[in-house]
Amino acid sequence: MLERRATLLIAFLCLAGCADLNWQRALYEGQRSTAEQCRQAARASDPPCPKLPAYDQYEKERASASKPSAAQP
Repeated sequence: MLERRATLLIAFLCLAGCADLNWQRALYEGQRSTAEQCRQAARASDPPCPKLPAYDQYEKERASASKPSAAQP
């Protein structure tokens, strides 16, 4: 049983090394793709689908929102 756990641990560590370094971008682009599919399949009676900006624009907005404003001491 211990050998099996060690083998699984090694396999997971090796797979983690092969993972894309920018997984956040990949996840965001997947959400954008889903939103685009929603817009293409939407009917007039459906609620509006989200419109997500490109990842670079999203990162800029996120960075500016996380910075403390100049008005705060």
